[in-house]
Amino acid sequence: MRFYAFWLIGFISSTDNNSNSLQVNAKSSLIKPPSVKPSATKVSLELKTKEDYRGDSNNICTKNWTKRGDLDQRMYDYCMEGQMKGYDKLISLHEYADQGFYSEIAYPHCLREWTKRGVVDTRMLSHCLDDEVEGVKDVDYYRKEYNAKQVNKIADRALSKYGSWKMAAYAVKQAIE
Repeated sequence: MRFYAFWLIGFISSTDNNSNSLQVNAKSSLIKPPSVKPSATKVSLELKTKEDYRGDSNNICTKNWTKRGDLDQRMYDYCMEGQMKGYDKLISLHEYADQGFYSEIAYPHCLREWTKRGVVDTRMLSHCLDDEVEGVKDVDYYRKEYNAKQVNKIADRALSKYGSWKMAAYAVKQAIE
C-alpha cells in the first residue's frame, strides 16, 4: 500500500512501490516517505459539532476546576473560553483536511494524543495541529536550504518513528546543527 505525505499544495507523480528513496516533485514541495504506513484504523476527518465540542470542553473544564465538590467558576469560565478559542482555531486549521500531510499524519496523530475516552481537548488538539503545520513548513524550508535528499531521509525516519511532522522537523534541525 502506498502512503503519501503531501505538503500544502501540489501533486506527486506515482513511482514504483519498491523505491526506497523519497520522491520530490520539482513543481511543488511534496514528500513521499515509502516506509511510513498509515495507521491501521482510519481516522474520520469529519469534525464533531460545536455543541459536541462544547460538551467535551465542559467535561474537561469541570473535571479540572472542581476541588472537593466545589467548582472554581472563574477558572472554569477561563477554561471554557480557551476551549472555544481552540475550536475556532481547529475550524481554520481544518482547511488542510484535503492535504495528505494533514489527513494521513497530522490529524490522526493529534486526535490520538488529545482524545481520552471519546472526549476531545479542543484547545490542545488545535495547538497540536498548529505545531504539525509548522513542522511541515519547517521540513520544506530545510529541504530548500540544505540537501533535499538528506533532509527527506531524516524526515522519513522521524515520520516512521514518531508519526509527527513536528518531530520530523526537530530531527532534521538536530541533524543540521
